[in-house]
Parts: sequence; C-alpha cells; structure tokens
Amino acid sequence: MRSGRFVFQRLTSAVSGTGLLCAVVAGAAWTSEAAAQSYARGPQRPAVAKPEPVKREDSLLAVVSIAKQQITVHGPGGIIGQSPVSTGKRGKDTPTGVFTILQKNKHHVSNLYDAEMPYMQRLTWSGIALHAGYLPGYPASHGCIRMPMAFAEKLWDMTKLCARVVVVPGTEQAREVAHAALPAPALLPVVADLPQPVRLAAREGEERTDAAPALAEARLLNPVDRARATKEALAASASAKQQEARQKAAAAALKAREAASAGYAYRIAARQAADWQARRNWLEKHLSQQRHPNAIALVSRQFQEAETRLVQAREAETAARARDTAMAEEAKQAQKLAADAKRDSDAATVAAKSAEKAASGEPISVFVSRKTGRIQVRQGWQTLHDAPVTFKEGTAPLGTHVYVALEPVGRGDALRWISVSFNGAPTPVPGPKGRAAAPVKPSGPISSETAESVLEQFDLAPDSRKFVSERLWTGATLIVSDQGLSHETGRDTDFVILTR
Repeated sequence: MRSGRFVFQRLTSAVSGTGLLCAVVAGAAWTSEAAAQSYARGPQRPAVAKPEPVKREDSLLAVVSIAKQQITVHGPGGIIGQSPVSTGKRGKDTPTGVFTILQKNKHHVSNLYDAEMPYMQRLTWSGIALHAGYLPGYPASHGCIRMPMAFAEKLWDMTKLCARVVVVPGTEQAREVAHAALPAPALLPVVADLPQPVRLAAREGEERTDAAPALAEARLLNPVDRARATKEALAASASAKQQEARQKAAAAALKAREAASAGYAYRIAARQAADWQARRNWLEKHLSQQRHPNAIALVSRQFQEAETRLVQAREAETAARARDTAMAEEAKQAQKLAADAKRDSDAATVAAKSAEKAASGEPISVFVSRKTGRIQVRQGWQTLHDAPVTFKEGTAPLGTHVYVALEPVGRGDALRWISVSFNGAPTPVPGPKGRAAAPVKPSGPISSETAESVLEQFDLAPDSRKFVSERLWTGATLIVSDQGLSHETGRDTDFVILTR
C-alpha cells in the first residue's frame, strides 16, 4: 500500500496543476456514464447468420476407404462431404463390401462394449455402424467406422434410411459413368382405365371444371410420379376387387353347400330305391313259397305295393341324381369364378402395394450375381423380383461394381450414374503411427473389368428389364458382383454383399 501511494504521489507531482487530473476524472466519469447508457439499452450483440440446414439428399453414395482412412460422400452436385475416419483394428477388421443404412440413433449405446456411439447409423445388424468417436489417425475401432463429431452430425442430417455405403479396401474412388447398358426409367402414361383427377382453376377468375383433360394434355410420367398419380385409384380398384372376391367366395361357398345337400339327397334316394328293390325281390321269392289262398293274397298285395314304391323311389333317385349333377356343376363354376376373382384381387393388391411403395419414393436396389446366376430387385427391404440372368461365357472374375442413380437427365428417360468398383487387388492395411502397413494377400482372383465393361458381360431377360425400368428412379442402386448375398442380408435389410 505504501509503495502504491508513493508512485501515485510522484505521478501527480509530475503533472503541472490539477487540470490533467480533473480531465482524467472527467473522462472516467464519461466512460462510466456511457457504459450505463449502453447497459440501459441492452448489449449490442453482433448479427450472426443462422447456419443453413443441411439438405437431406435423395441420392448419395458414401465411400469409406480403409487404406486412406477416409470417408467421401458423393451427391448429384459432386463431393458433398469428406472426413478422416478410424476403422476396425487388426483382428476386428471392418468388413468391406456394399451396405445401406438400416437404422439411425443419435444417442446409441453399444450393448457389447457399453460405449456411447453418438449419431450412430447402422450398416449391419451384427454390429457394424458409422458413428462419432475417437480418431487416433489409424484403424483402432472394434469394427465400426468412427468419424469426428461435427462430421457425424452433418452426415446424420443428410442421409436417409437405405442410403448406400460402400467400404473399399484400397483407394478406389467413385466416378461418374455412362453406358448404353445402364438401365433407364420407363416414361408411361397414367393407367388408362383409372378415373381422371379433377382439374382445378389455375388462376383466379378461371372456372373450375370436372371434365377430363384433353388428349393433347396427356403426358408421360416417370415411375415415381406415375405411382403417385395412380396410387389412390389403384387402391380403390384393389378394394373393389377384394370385395368382389369376397362376394364370389361367399357365392361359391353357398353353391358348395347346396351341392353337398343335393349329393346327400341323392344318396338317400339311391339307398331308398335299393331298399325297395331288395323288399320287392324278397316278396317275389316269398310269394312263390305260399300255398294257402289267404297267404297268397296278402303277399301279393305287399308285392304290388313294393313294386309301386320301387318305381317311385327310382324316379326320385333319377331326379336327385340330375339335381346333384347340376348343383355340382354350378358349384364348380362358382368355385372357378371365385378363384378368378381371388387371382384378380391379389394382382390388384400387389399393384396397389407396388404403387404405394413407388409413390413413397423408396429407391429400388438391383443385384446381379454371377455366383447365383440371378437378378433380384428389392424395394423397402422386400424382394419384389427374382429371375435368372444370362452371363457371357468365360471364367474371368467380374469384381464388384456399385452404381447409384443421382438425378434424371433430359425429359427423365435417362439417369446420371456414379459408380465405384473394387477388383480384389491386395491393399496394405494402415497400422498405428510409426508402424509399417501390414501386407494383405488377395482374397481371390483379381478382376480387370471396369464399371463400363462389366455391363457387357450379362444379359437380362425382357421381363426383368421391363420390371426394373418401370420402378427405376433417382437413388436406385445397381450392383454387379461375382459374390452372392451375404449372411447379413435379411428381411430387414437391403442387399448386403461382403467382399472380405
């Protein structure tokens, strides 16, 4: 305190007069007043622009490179995100292959390791996922793909369920491809026999009309728009056909009961005729054995009555047989009508459900496997089509090639595609810092096919091409591989193809 007072005295003595000291005090007072006024008005915070929300892409492809320890996300506009990752360490290697996002959970906790996995996006039900986590600069996880927190949150916002994720062993990169053999969407009109939607006035002052649009206004629609335009009508048609099928089934059941009753009546009539025939035969034999006139007269009356009853029974049997035959034929025809109605109802239901799926915007996945020699199509994790595919002769490996439809081109009868391929070549797996990469042996034959050339190695049947083209739109995936479906593929997954 004394040294402070001494310095203050020396400072004030160096100032000539008290004017400067007053000015200092006055300045301090002004500053205090200005601060008070500023406080009264409230803090003047600088304007901060709100961050734009991340767009959730309808079609994207995420490629995880184990060799580069990097994830790259591609969309219609190019690369929309890139980040370092940490994949599975040695002994807990992250599987390579083709996956989709099956589940999303911002606050997931692993039930195997009791560890938090923020912004988890599941790739397999056996425990492989994308999530935020620690990145030491080399593979260190138990098989999952760790990302920085900020990027994991960003990726969470831009992906949807069924988004395609490909894990490659090396430095393979995605690139845009174009080839005549790539499937193209079919542009089709709205189903002709369905009711036309009501036309509304487009501008104020125009009259509303319920008239059907002129033929000149008819236009072709892509598979998704067509499904949306026909979804309600197809659902109504399916409901009507279901009701008709129920009515035909009820009518067939009634005819079946009537036929059963007629058959029972015929059997009763036949049994009665047989009984009277047996009685008539017995009386005829008994009559020949009688000697007394009274006995002969009594048996004769009984015989005559049996003869009359036998004729009546045979007439009833004939009528019952005719009714039984007629009712059996009617029941058969009713059963056929019920079966036809049930078949039409099932087809209408399938069409309505297919249109509902397509209208939901869920992309289809097409898998062409040389191992099985088949093409399969899934939508919403359900198999809709399974048919044989013809591969050209030769034993050279194809590799695995993934194509994702990014956006329509022109009027919508073609699509832009991006593709990533891996051919089975060995790639060193990076190790911890300061340790050399571990050599990797080839898991199988190495393919020399490219994303373009492999499309020329197989031919689809016309029915398969038609099925795909009528459901193909942005976000769709085509996979061509030597491999078959892995054990990870199930009812609640898309196609999962493991290459290691």
